[in-house]
Amino acid sequence: MKFAKAAAVLLAVSTTAQAQESNWGYFQDETETKGVRLLQAGVVAENGAQLILKCEEPGETKVIGVVVTDVNLTGARPRPPERPVFLRFDNGGPKEVRWFYYPNSVIATNTKRNPLIGPFITQLADAKTLEVRLEPEKGSPVQIQFNVTGAREAIGRVFENCKDKNPLR
Repeated sequence: MKFAKAAAVLLAVSTTAQAQESNWGYFQDETETKGVRLLQAGVVAENGAQLILKCEEPGETKVIGVVVTDVNLTGARPRPPERPVFLRFDNGGPKEVRWFYYPNSVIATNTKRNPLIGPFITQLADAKTLEVRLEPEKGSPVQIQFNVTGAREAIGRVFENCKDKNPLR
């Protein structure tokens, strides 16, 4: 996954975006994938963790949600484990979902087999804050708080660019 390149750009863009109504920054690939310069949207938490909406290629069920952190969450494996992630939007209660764990990230997919991103996107759209608790295989839980104001626009732009069906419509 190409998270490192986007991370630095999203950090720079998000910093300037904070003065505006939306906290989301955008990064567009310089090269085309299947005729599209892919767009990513993301926000950066105070601890440097990132929430990114993106796709690796255009098409239906291709948008994914990614939380990137500098904490080692799991060992590298051919098939990532599906483990608990706890999400709290604004002042609501925490909700347990299951996402795929990679060494330094967790991913919500949008496949027919694992449609994890739809409910997440629906709640994210109008939220102001998102608290995420990750459960590493070893070590203490990781708490991250994101300011996600403006998520609805970011969601729309990414789904449109990726030529994916927006769950908000």
